[in-house]
Amino acid sequence: LKSWRVYVGFHHDEILVSTSNAVTADGSSLPAKVGEDGAVFAGYPQSDIKTGIQTAGDLKQTSVKVEFEGTQFGVAPLNAPLPINITLINDGYVSPPSSKSEESPAPAPSPNLCNGIWLSYRYEDGKKIHPLKTLPKQPYSFKSALTILNNDYVELEAWQVFVGFQHDELLVSATNVVLANGSSLPGLVGEGTIFAGYPVDSLKTGIQTAGDVEQMMVEIEFEGTQFGVAPPDVPLPKNISLVNDGYLSSMAANTFTFTIILLFSLLSLSSAQPPTPKKPPSSDTCNGIWLTYTYGSGNKLHPYLKTPSKQPYTFKSTLTILNNDDVELKSWRVYVGFHHDEILVSASNAVTADGSSLPAKVGEDGAVFAGYPQSDIKTGIQTAGDLKQTSVKVEFEGTQFGVAPPNAPLPINITLVNDGYVCPPSSKSGNFTLNTCCERDPDFKSNMTIKSDKFLPRKKGDLTIMYDVTKSYEGSYWAQVTMTNHNPLGRLDYWKLNWDWMQDEFIVAMKGAHPDIIDANDCVNGPQAAQYPGLDWSTVMNCERRPTIIDLPLQFANNTELGKIPFCCRNGTILPESMDETQSVSSFLIQVNKMPPNMNKSLIEPPQNWQISGVLNPTYKCGPPVRVSPSEVPSPNGVPVNVTVFASWQVVCNITKPKNVAPKCCVSFSSYVNESIIPCKTCACGCPDKTSQTCSTTAPAMFIPPEAQLIPFENRTRLSLAWAAINHRAVPNPLPCSDNCGVSINWHVSTDYNKGWSARVTLFNWGETEFADWFVAAELKNAAPGFEKAYSFNGTLMTDVKNTIFMQGLEGLNYLMGETNGTKPSDPRIPGKQQSVLSFTKKPTPGVKIIERDGFPTKVYFNGEECSLPEIIPIKSGGYKKGPLTVISALIVTLVLFIIEQ
Repeated sequence: LKSWRVYVGFHHDEILVSTSNAVTADGSSLPAKVGEDGAVFAGYPQSDIKTGIQTAGDLKQTSVKVEFEGTQFGVAPLNAPLPINITLINDGYVSPPSSKSEESPAPAPSPNLCNGIWLSYRYEDGKKIHPLKTLPKQPYSFKSALTILNNDYVELEAWQVFVGFQHDELLVSATNVVLANGSSLPGLVGEGTIFAGYPVDSLKTGIQTAGDVEQMMVEIEFEGTQFGVAPPDVPLPKNISLVNDGYLSSMAANTFTFTIILLFSLLSLSSAQPPTPKKPPSSDTCNGIWLTYTYGSGNKLHPYLKTPSKQPYTFKSTLTILNNDDVELKSWRVYVGFHHDEILVSASNAVTADGSSLPAKVGEDGAVFAGYPQSDIKTGIQTAGDLKQTSVKVEFEGTQFGVAPPNAPLPINITLVNDGYVCPPSSKSGNFTLNTCCERDPDFKSNMTIKSDKFLPRKKGDLTIMYDVTKSYEGSYWAQVTMTNHNPLGRLDYWKLNWDWMQDEFIVAMKGAHPDIIDANDCVNGPQAAQYPGLDWSTVMNCERRPTIIDLPLQFANNTELGKIPFCCRNGTILPESMDETQSVSSFLIQVNKMPPNMNKSLIEPPQNWQISGVLNPTYKCGPPVRVSPSEVPSPNGVPVNVTVFASWQVVCNITKPKNVAPKCCVSFSSYVNESIIPCKTCACGCPDKTSQTCSTTAPAMFIPPEAQLIPFENRTRLSLAWAAINHRAVPNPLPCSDNCGVSINWHVSTDYNKGWSARVTLFNWGETEFADWFVAAELKNAAPGFEKAYSFNGTLMTDVKNTIFMQGLEGLNYLMGETNGTKPSDPRIPGKQQSVLSFTKKPTPGVKIIERDGFPTKVYFNGEECSLPEIIPIKSGGYKKGPLTVISALIVTLVLFIIEQ
């Protein structure tokens, strides 16, 4: 709901003094009289209200509460001065008359009966823990809360409360208190102990604070271990009592027993729908990495739909990774096979391993998650069984479609994807849990040498990014970011690099690159301004949580202020090593200011969710940053030695072909045996949502004559219709849409004879972007070994990619220019063009059938992007003869065009 506006029909001569989360739509300032005609309110600062589908039912984003305060005349309490009507006045909505809902106020809580100091002890949770023993020696965890509320008329100063623990309790933690005897936690308290308030040691009265409960009350949360009281029995203390002088406490057992029984009754009722998930099988039998996925809860979301499979529901679930192995699990990654069209809104303690930001659709192929901020999981041996260090819990929240409670939308599978582990298919435990035990593969052998157990080995990928911290200070650091291309067909033009800052960091300065927007407003209006009061914000580069970094143009390479960084300032071009090894790397420096609590110079967290993209280049998916051994760089003072950086992280990016994502280039086929050109497929590079003329996205592309190749699609219609009439081919109605590709390539088989054959390759650039140092690669599965020469290109048969010919422009011809205007204003625009003939011999490929199939490529790449290919190839046309027939056909086309125009 965008820019919401609501009318409230005040009619009791109201004077509105204040309103939260809204402003008057007519621009009036408050106080204002609104009781005559009512008033229209507009949202501020939250003007838009998201849907439950977008937010997994998060009421903070799907609703707005506006609190009014003012004066009305004539309606005495207990009567209510309700407005005549309330209605949404946004365009396109219809509101029925508002109805009155009579509701009785909720009964007052029991503390209202106490005019002194109210004490309440609540048991909340507990479970059996290892080691397993017989009662009464069996240990159980417990969580409980102690509430102290001052309902008296005098302030309670330096309060102290006795809690009569009686089950050999070992208290691990307690919030808002210290032990009155000065002992530290963990500590044995099984014979009872006295607690004193800290930091709040005095509780004010309601009279002093106008009933402000935050100043009148304190809540202490206990966590520890008790022995012998197995759930559902409750390990209540024998008594609780205020021990301050001058106070008397009545017996507490009945009160607390009632409180506990009420609590369990509520839990029982609330968990009736859906049923309480059964506990997963014990992890005791797993000596590897134990994975558990548990569905927690879900609710039906609006809109309510008649088709069950399309109905959205919220879901909350938990993924637990527990290291029962005897080796540390470094940089854990887990695959969760979501398959109910899930939209993941949030995930705690993890990021998506492909660099995607949330919310994100994960319900088609599932998703891989990597640990953040805890990427490594220690063993029980290292930590004396401390679950906070030996396990990670990832809490998911999102939207799923089609699985109505009490059914549970469990994933297909969960598995650890770290190298060297084997996971059996996950098994279902009850209706709400999946689990599996992953163990180390005894046959796994790493192809890398690990210098130290402290760091993981560096990995190979199509593109690797190093985040090397070169200098570290209190509150800031400098890092060098280096991108290296390792794929012989990979490439980036005008690269853009994105990441997410996770701890409110911001970019102060850069060398060798810069943000696409220089903007410090988010810092000036955020917590950074308070942390750095003396900083000149006009010099700060960028404060976006997800900045976009771009390369500098060539002219800044030797600029002492912005450039002078090795491998910088290439205008965003990263080439394959085979083209130019020195240009297969791009690098820049960045100065980062940190925020509390990570101000210590030894505490550095790299940004997460890395993504890199280019113009008409392949799609890269990047993994999370992995801590590796520190890089070595040349000494900055010129001494011929290497210097080890402060810390290093590696990001590995690989080329992927996402589903439902169209290519960015296409190929047309033609041959000397047929005059028609088989053009690029309809919508080969996708179709726009709206077009100026109606066209078909499914009709096959119409064959065109050779002279139509140099004409933009929108100017080919007459030629295409004339060519169809000559060749007696059906014309689709409506006509097919264009290919919508920025670059197209024509592959034409020119000749075919006993000992060899030839082809002509023509590149067309239909966009305005120029491509420097372009390349084309063509895979010919059966004919590539016979490649001899490219006459106008630099062509080679690749050794590291099978049966593929690599072509690039010769010196002076290495620019593919953009589209330009014609000679006359009425002439169609002219594409940028490059062309060369390729010659082949049949000696190494006996039996090759050029015309039938082998003379046409099975894959074509332009600047690393795999192009769309036609699904058919030209075949011999009856009575085709080279030469005069072409002239005759051209004359016939001209005649048909003349008839059409008449």
